[in-house]
Amino acid sequence: MSQEIPTRIENLLEKLIDSVPPNFDELLSSNDKEELNQFLDLMGISTDFINIIKTLSALLLLNRIRFVIQTENRETNLHLSMDTMNSNLEEQYPKTFISSILSVIANQSNFVVTTELFSYISDFQTSPELFSYKSEFLKQTENLFAELYKETLKQEYRRKLGQFWTPDYISEFMMKLILQKNPKNILDPCCGPGTFFQTLKRINPDYDGKTSELEIYPLLFEIATVNSYPHTSFNEYIYGDFLKGKKEQYANSIESSLAFSTPVSLDSYFNKKKTMGFDGIICNPPYSRHHSISASLKKKVGNEIENTFGGKFNRISSLFVYFILKSMTYLNQGGRMVFITPTIAFESRNSSYLKKILKEYFSIPYIIVFDQSLSIFQGVDTAACIFVVEGKKPEKNYQTKLMVINNWVSATEIMANLVENQVDTKKWRDGEFYLQKQSLLDPDKNWTRPRIFSAKERNSKLVELSQFFRVMRGIATGKNNFFTLTENELRNYRIRKEFVVPTITKTRYIQKFILSDEDFDDMRKEGKKMWLLNLQKQSNEIEDENLLAYLKFGIETKVNEGSLVKTRKKWYFTEKREIPHFIYTYLSRGNPRFILNQAKVRPLNTFLMLYPRTEVKLSKEYLILFWVILNSKITKKHLQDVGRSYGSDTLKIEPKEMMKLLIINPFKLSASNKKALLKKAKMIEDITDIHSASKTQIFDEINRILENEIKKIISNQVIQKE
Repeated sequence: MSQEIPTRIENLLEKLIDSVPPNFDELLSSNDKEELNQFLDLMGISTDFINIIKTLSALLLLNRIRFVIQTENRETNLHLSMDTMNSNLEEQYPKTFISSILSVIANQSNFVVTTELFSYISDFQTSPELFSYKSEFLKQTENLFAELYKETLKQEYRRKLGQFWTPDYISEFMMKLILQKNPKNILDPCCGPGTFFQTLKRINPDYDGKTSELEIYPLLFEIATVNSYPHTSFNEYIYGDFLKGKKEQYANSIESSLAFSTPVSLDSYFNKKKTMGFDGIICNPPYSRHHSISASLKKKVGNEIENTFGGKFNRISSLFVYFILKSMTYLNQGGRMVFITPTIAFESRNSSYLKKILKEYFSIPYIIVFDQSLSIFQGVDTAACIFVVEGKKPEKNYQTKLMVINNWVSATEIMANLVENQVDTKKWRDGEFYLQKQSLLDPDKNWTRPRIFSAKERNSKLVELSQFFRVMRGIATGKNNFFTLTENELRNYRIRKEFVVPTITKTRYIQKFILSDEDFDDMRKEGKKMWLLNLQKQSNEIEDENLLAYLKFGIETKVNEGSLVKTRKKWYFTEKREIPHFIYTYLSRGNPRFILNQAKVRPLNTFLMLYPRTEVKLSKEYLILFWVILNSKITKKHLQDVGRSYGSDTLKIEPKEMMKLLIINPFKLSASNKKALLKKAKMIEDITDIHSASKTQIFDEINRILENEIKKIISNQVIQKE
């Protein structure tokens, strides 16, 4: 356990763990085993991890004991076995607790509820000074249980489930955004340990509206349920899957069962006479990729979304996109929805459908983006944003505000800057914001970047990269260790050079803007894998015995059975690519760069490959100008507009996105600026380290030249208009 967990609580948990027999699974009935396996499968845990199972069981027991103490039934529950206490709870609070792992294991535990145990919990409940945390919010009782859960189910499991807790300061900010609209009822479609409504009762204890929370994972549901006590008069917790949303599952839970049972159309949604569901919806949805969604659920929910909003929904969207779109169908006319998601919700080409629906049918008052240096979710390398949606069609001149937060101060101060300032653009100490007409937002572009909200740059005569270049991903081998070889491996396997081509496998191998023949030779001599198997003939046409022996080795080691490899006409045929003129660092951390490929390598898929269009017929001089412009600071800013942020200053750009990159057209440059940039190109060739001070100085000078050119273009546009 973490040192942040109080020692007394840790000891208590260990006692409970020890009380569960080590062979309890062998003592279970077939029905109990089936229930246990269903629970573990839902949590993504192997039945082999017996210690995790026991610890989760103990945590659930501890949580239920906490409920007993909170309901002040201490005397009647002293000296009871776990089995008896569990039965009493099930009888007394059938709507509060669910069938879960506890009911499977409780009758195998020899733990007896004692006065000492109640003393532990009582001290814990009433004396938060017994333990100290770095963050104030961890002093809350309910958050400790969330922390215990986090310690038990390590991130490798929770990552698969998409579970990442919302920090308290973010929860407070999001709830204040919801409360701005004075909602009568609020929904959280995947509540986890109940963070948002714990925040609600803390910042607005007099709130008298209705709250409804859903949770699919049993242990989290039980923690959230106990956390709600004694506020159950307006808190409603529902155990179930929001995306499935079956009528019978929610008929007795939601005041208006229509919200979870009847498909709605846009016509009925915007009919003021009907109430569809909730005035407020707040959520930190699961951050899982589409691979974690079953084909049947994709089909079901995808069809619901298309029946409601029309068009063709991209079913390879991440799980949080499904949550966003389904939640929008339950938002009341004039209600407000606040979600926190990765910024890729508004960056990826897969999100065009979502952005189109938002733009056309909902008002978007705010998009709030956190600087990549702010790690909102601990241990997660993903940039985050909060977006606010209102259930009303936007008026003609309705404006959306983009706020970029560079430094978090407080929810109150951020709210003040967000709400009070209505000028087009403003920068202050801790961030900046921009206003743009919602009607001008392009669903095919990135909505998290200031340049999308800047009319000034949109009027510049910039051109898309696709006018001059084709872009392709590098080569995907399916098994790099087999298809790429070092110089020594070529020698040991006696594979002739005619069967391989030069390659580069990793972006960190080249920390320059040029990949020269000398660089290639240096890496080859260092023992890096710089050769790629490049076969053109079928095995029955190959006469080289050494090569045939290597292919036989590939079969013996089952390389030919790889998921990608086995789809090829011949498993040993790698993708064919021409030699690219430029290669780009596909997944860049801090230093994206376009590398001049003098060594004539065919890179792997850690790079993008740029090929000049034959119809444009670019001269050597213009290719050098493109190289300088592509590596300029101006272009790097525009890379943010087409790429996807993954935190820690990491940027990922797919080929189709790269084709939309806006760059300065070198054919429009003045003769003097062309000459100046060509001189700078020779200086770039001498840079041996992308982190050097000389690199910064050279590119500052290049940027000044290009910025002056943009000013001239804008100035000429103004003169022409006049």
